[in-house]
Amino acid sequence: MCPARLRCFRLLNASRQIGSSVCLAVLGTVGVNAAAFSWRSAVPELGNGVREKALDQTQNVAGGRVHAVTDALGSRSSGMAVHSFLHCYQPAVSIAAACTALAAGAAYAGYRRRPER
Repeated sequence: MCPARLRCFRLLNASRQIGSSVCLAVLGTVGVNAAAFSWRSAVPELGNGVREKALDQTQNVAGGRVHAVTDALGSRSSGMAVHSFLHCYQPAVSIAAACTALAAGAAYAGYRRRPER
């Protein structure tokens, strides 16, 4: 294999790995922020006595550790924690679908064979 082609393969592989890492970081950030926002919006329903303890559980909700939230706040908070955690999937999956469509369009435009002149 010629050295120029080998460099192209290495560059393509590196760019795929970097793209995957960046995409996972962005989707994780969007998901955690969406779950945290949903949880903070639901906290007032728990009442004044539990509000501070509930806000302290935001990381557990965003991480999907519902059992930790239930242990800290009681069984009443379990359904709200699950709802808040699942709420994060909608924007993250929507962004992933849009990125996949863009990547497919770019791949189609960039990799199709052009007629020889």
